[in-house]
This record gives sequence, structure tokens and C-alpha cells, in this order.
Amino acid sequence: MLGQVKVGYLKCDECGGYYELQDGESIDDFDGCECGGKYKEINSHIKEDESKSDSISLENEKINWKYCIIGAALVVVLALVLKMFEYGAFIGMFIPGIIVGYLVNNGYKNGAKNGIITGIIGGFILGILQITFDPILSPLLIHGLSVIFVFALFTAVFSAILDAVGGIIGALIRDKI
Repeated sequence: MLGQVKVGYLKCDECGGYYELQDGESIDDFDGCECGGKYKEINSHIKEDESKSDSISLENEKINWKYCIIGAALVVVLALVLKMFEYGAFIGMFIPGIIVGYLVNNGYKNGAKNGIITGIIGGFILGILQITFDPILSPLLIHGLSVIFVFALFTAVFSAILDAVGGIIGALIRDKI
């Protein structure tokens, strides 16, 4: 049997983080989020189902583009800097996902979504830079733009997978702290 209990949340308009209001608390008790953003009060529902544990459905979960762009820049910089070490490029693609997942602070699903966007943008740019300037890969340029696009797309997909996992890990770390 399903029942719905109304629960109040505060959601940051800057970073997308949220806080569940406790009994007796209101939005007036808070100056703002730790990121500097302002809270707005939203209503959500906890669905109680005998076959499942409680699930929370929050309104307005969205991509935090500021953190995704910063994360994408980190993908490019860290992967290029760390590629001189064994598996360094993979680590350089993975770490920004953890950082973005930690910063968006809105659950592991949102950490994964933001991580995917971070990986796609950063990985695509990284792929173009690698095939253009890497002495081993640059001979492929004679085959035209399609090779550049396919290589950049492959790098973007691979980076998106790594950053999605990193985003989940970052969000879980944030939830534990």
C-alpha cells in the first residue's frame, strides 16, 4: 500500500545541493548554502512501499554546468599532464568525475549525470588535442577530419564512463562526510 508523507527540503540555487528539513526547522533558520548560494524551499514526497525501501523524488534535479565545465577543463589538463605515467591519462580522466560528483551534492544519480557531461565535453576536447599534437597519433591526420572526429568521440565516451563512475564515488563520499 502506498502512502505519501510530505517532507520539506532546502535546495541551493547555485550548486544544486539539498538539505532535508528536520522537525521545527524552516528556511529562515539558514543563511545559505556552504557554497555561498541561496536556499529555496521545495516540497518532495517520500513514497512508502512495503516492497521497496524509501525513495526520495526531488524536483528540479539538473546539470550544474559551472562544475561540469570546470571538470571538463580538469579532464583535459590532468590527462595531458599525467599521461607520461603508466595509466596516468585514465587517472586524469577519472579524478575530475570524483570532484564534480562531490561538488554537485545531490545524490549519486546526479553525480553520475554531471560526471557524464564532464567526461563527454572534456574527453572530446582531449581527443582532438591528442590526435592533433601527439607525435604518435598525428600521422592519422592525413586520413581527414572523420578520423579526428571518431577518435575524439571514442575518447569522449571512454571519459564519460570513467567520470560517471567518478561522479558516483564523489557523491557517495560527500554523503558519508
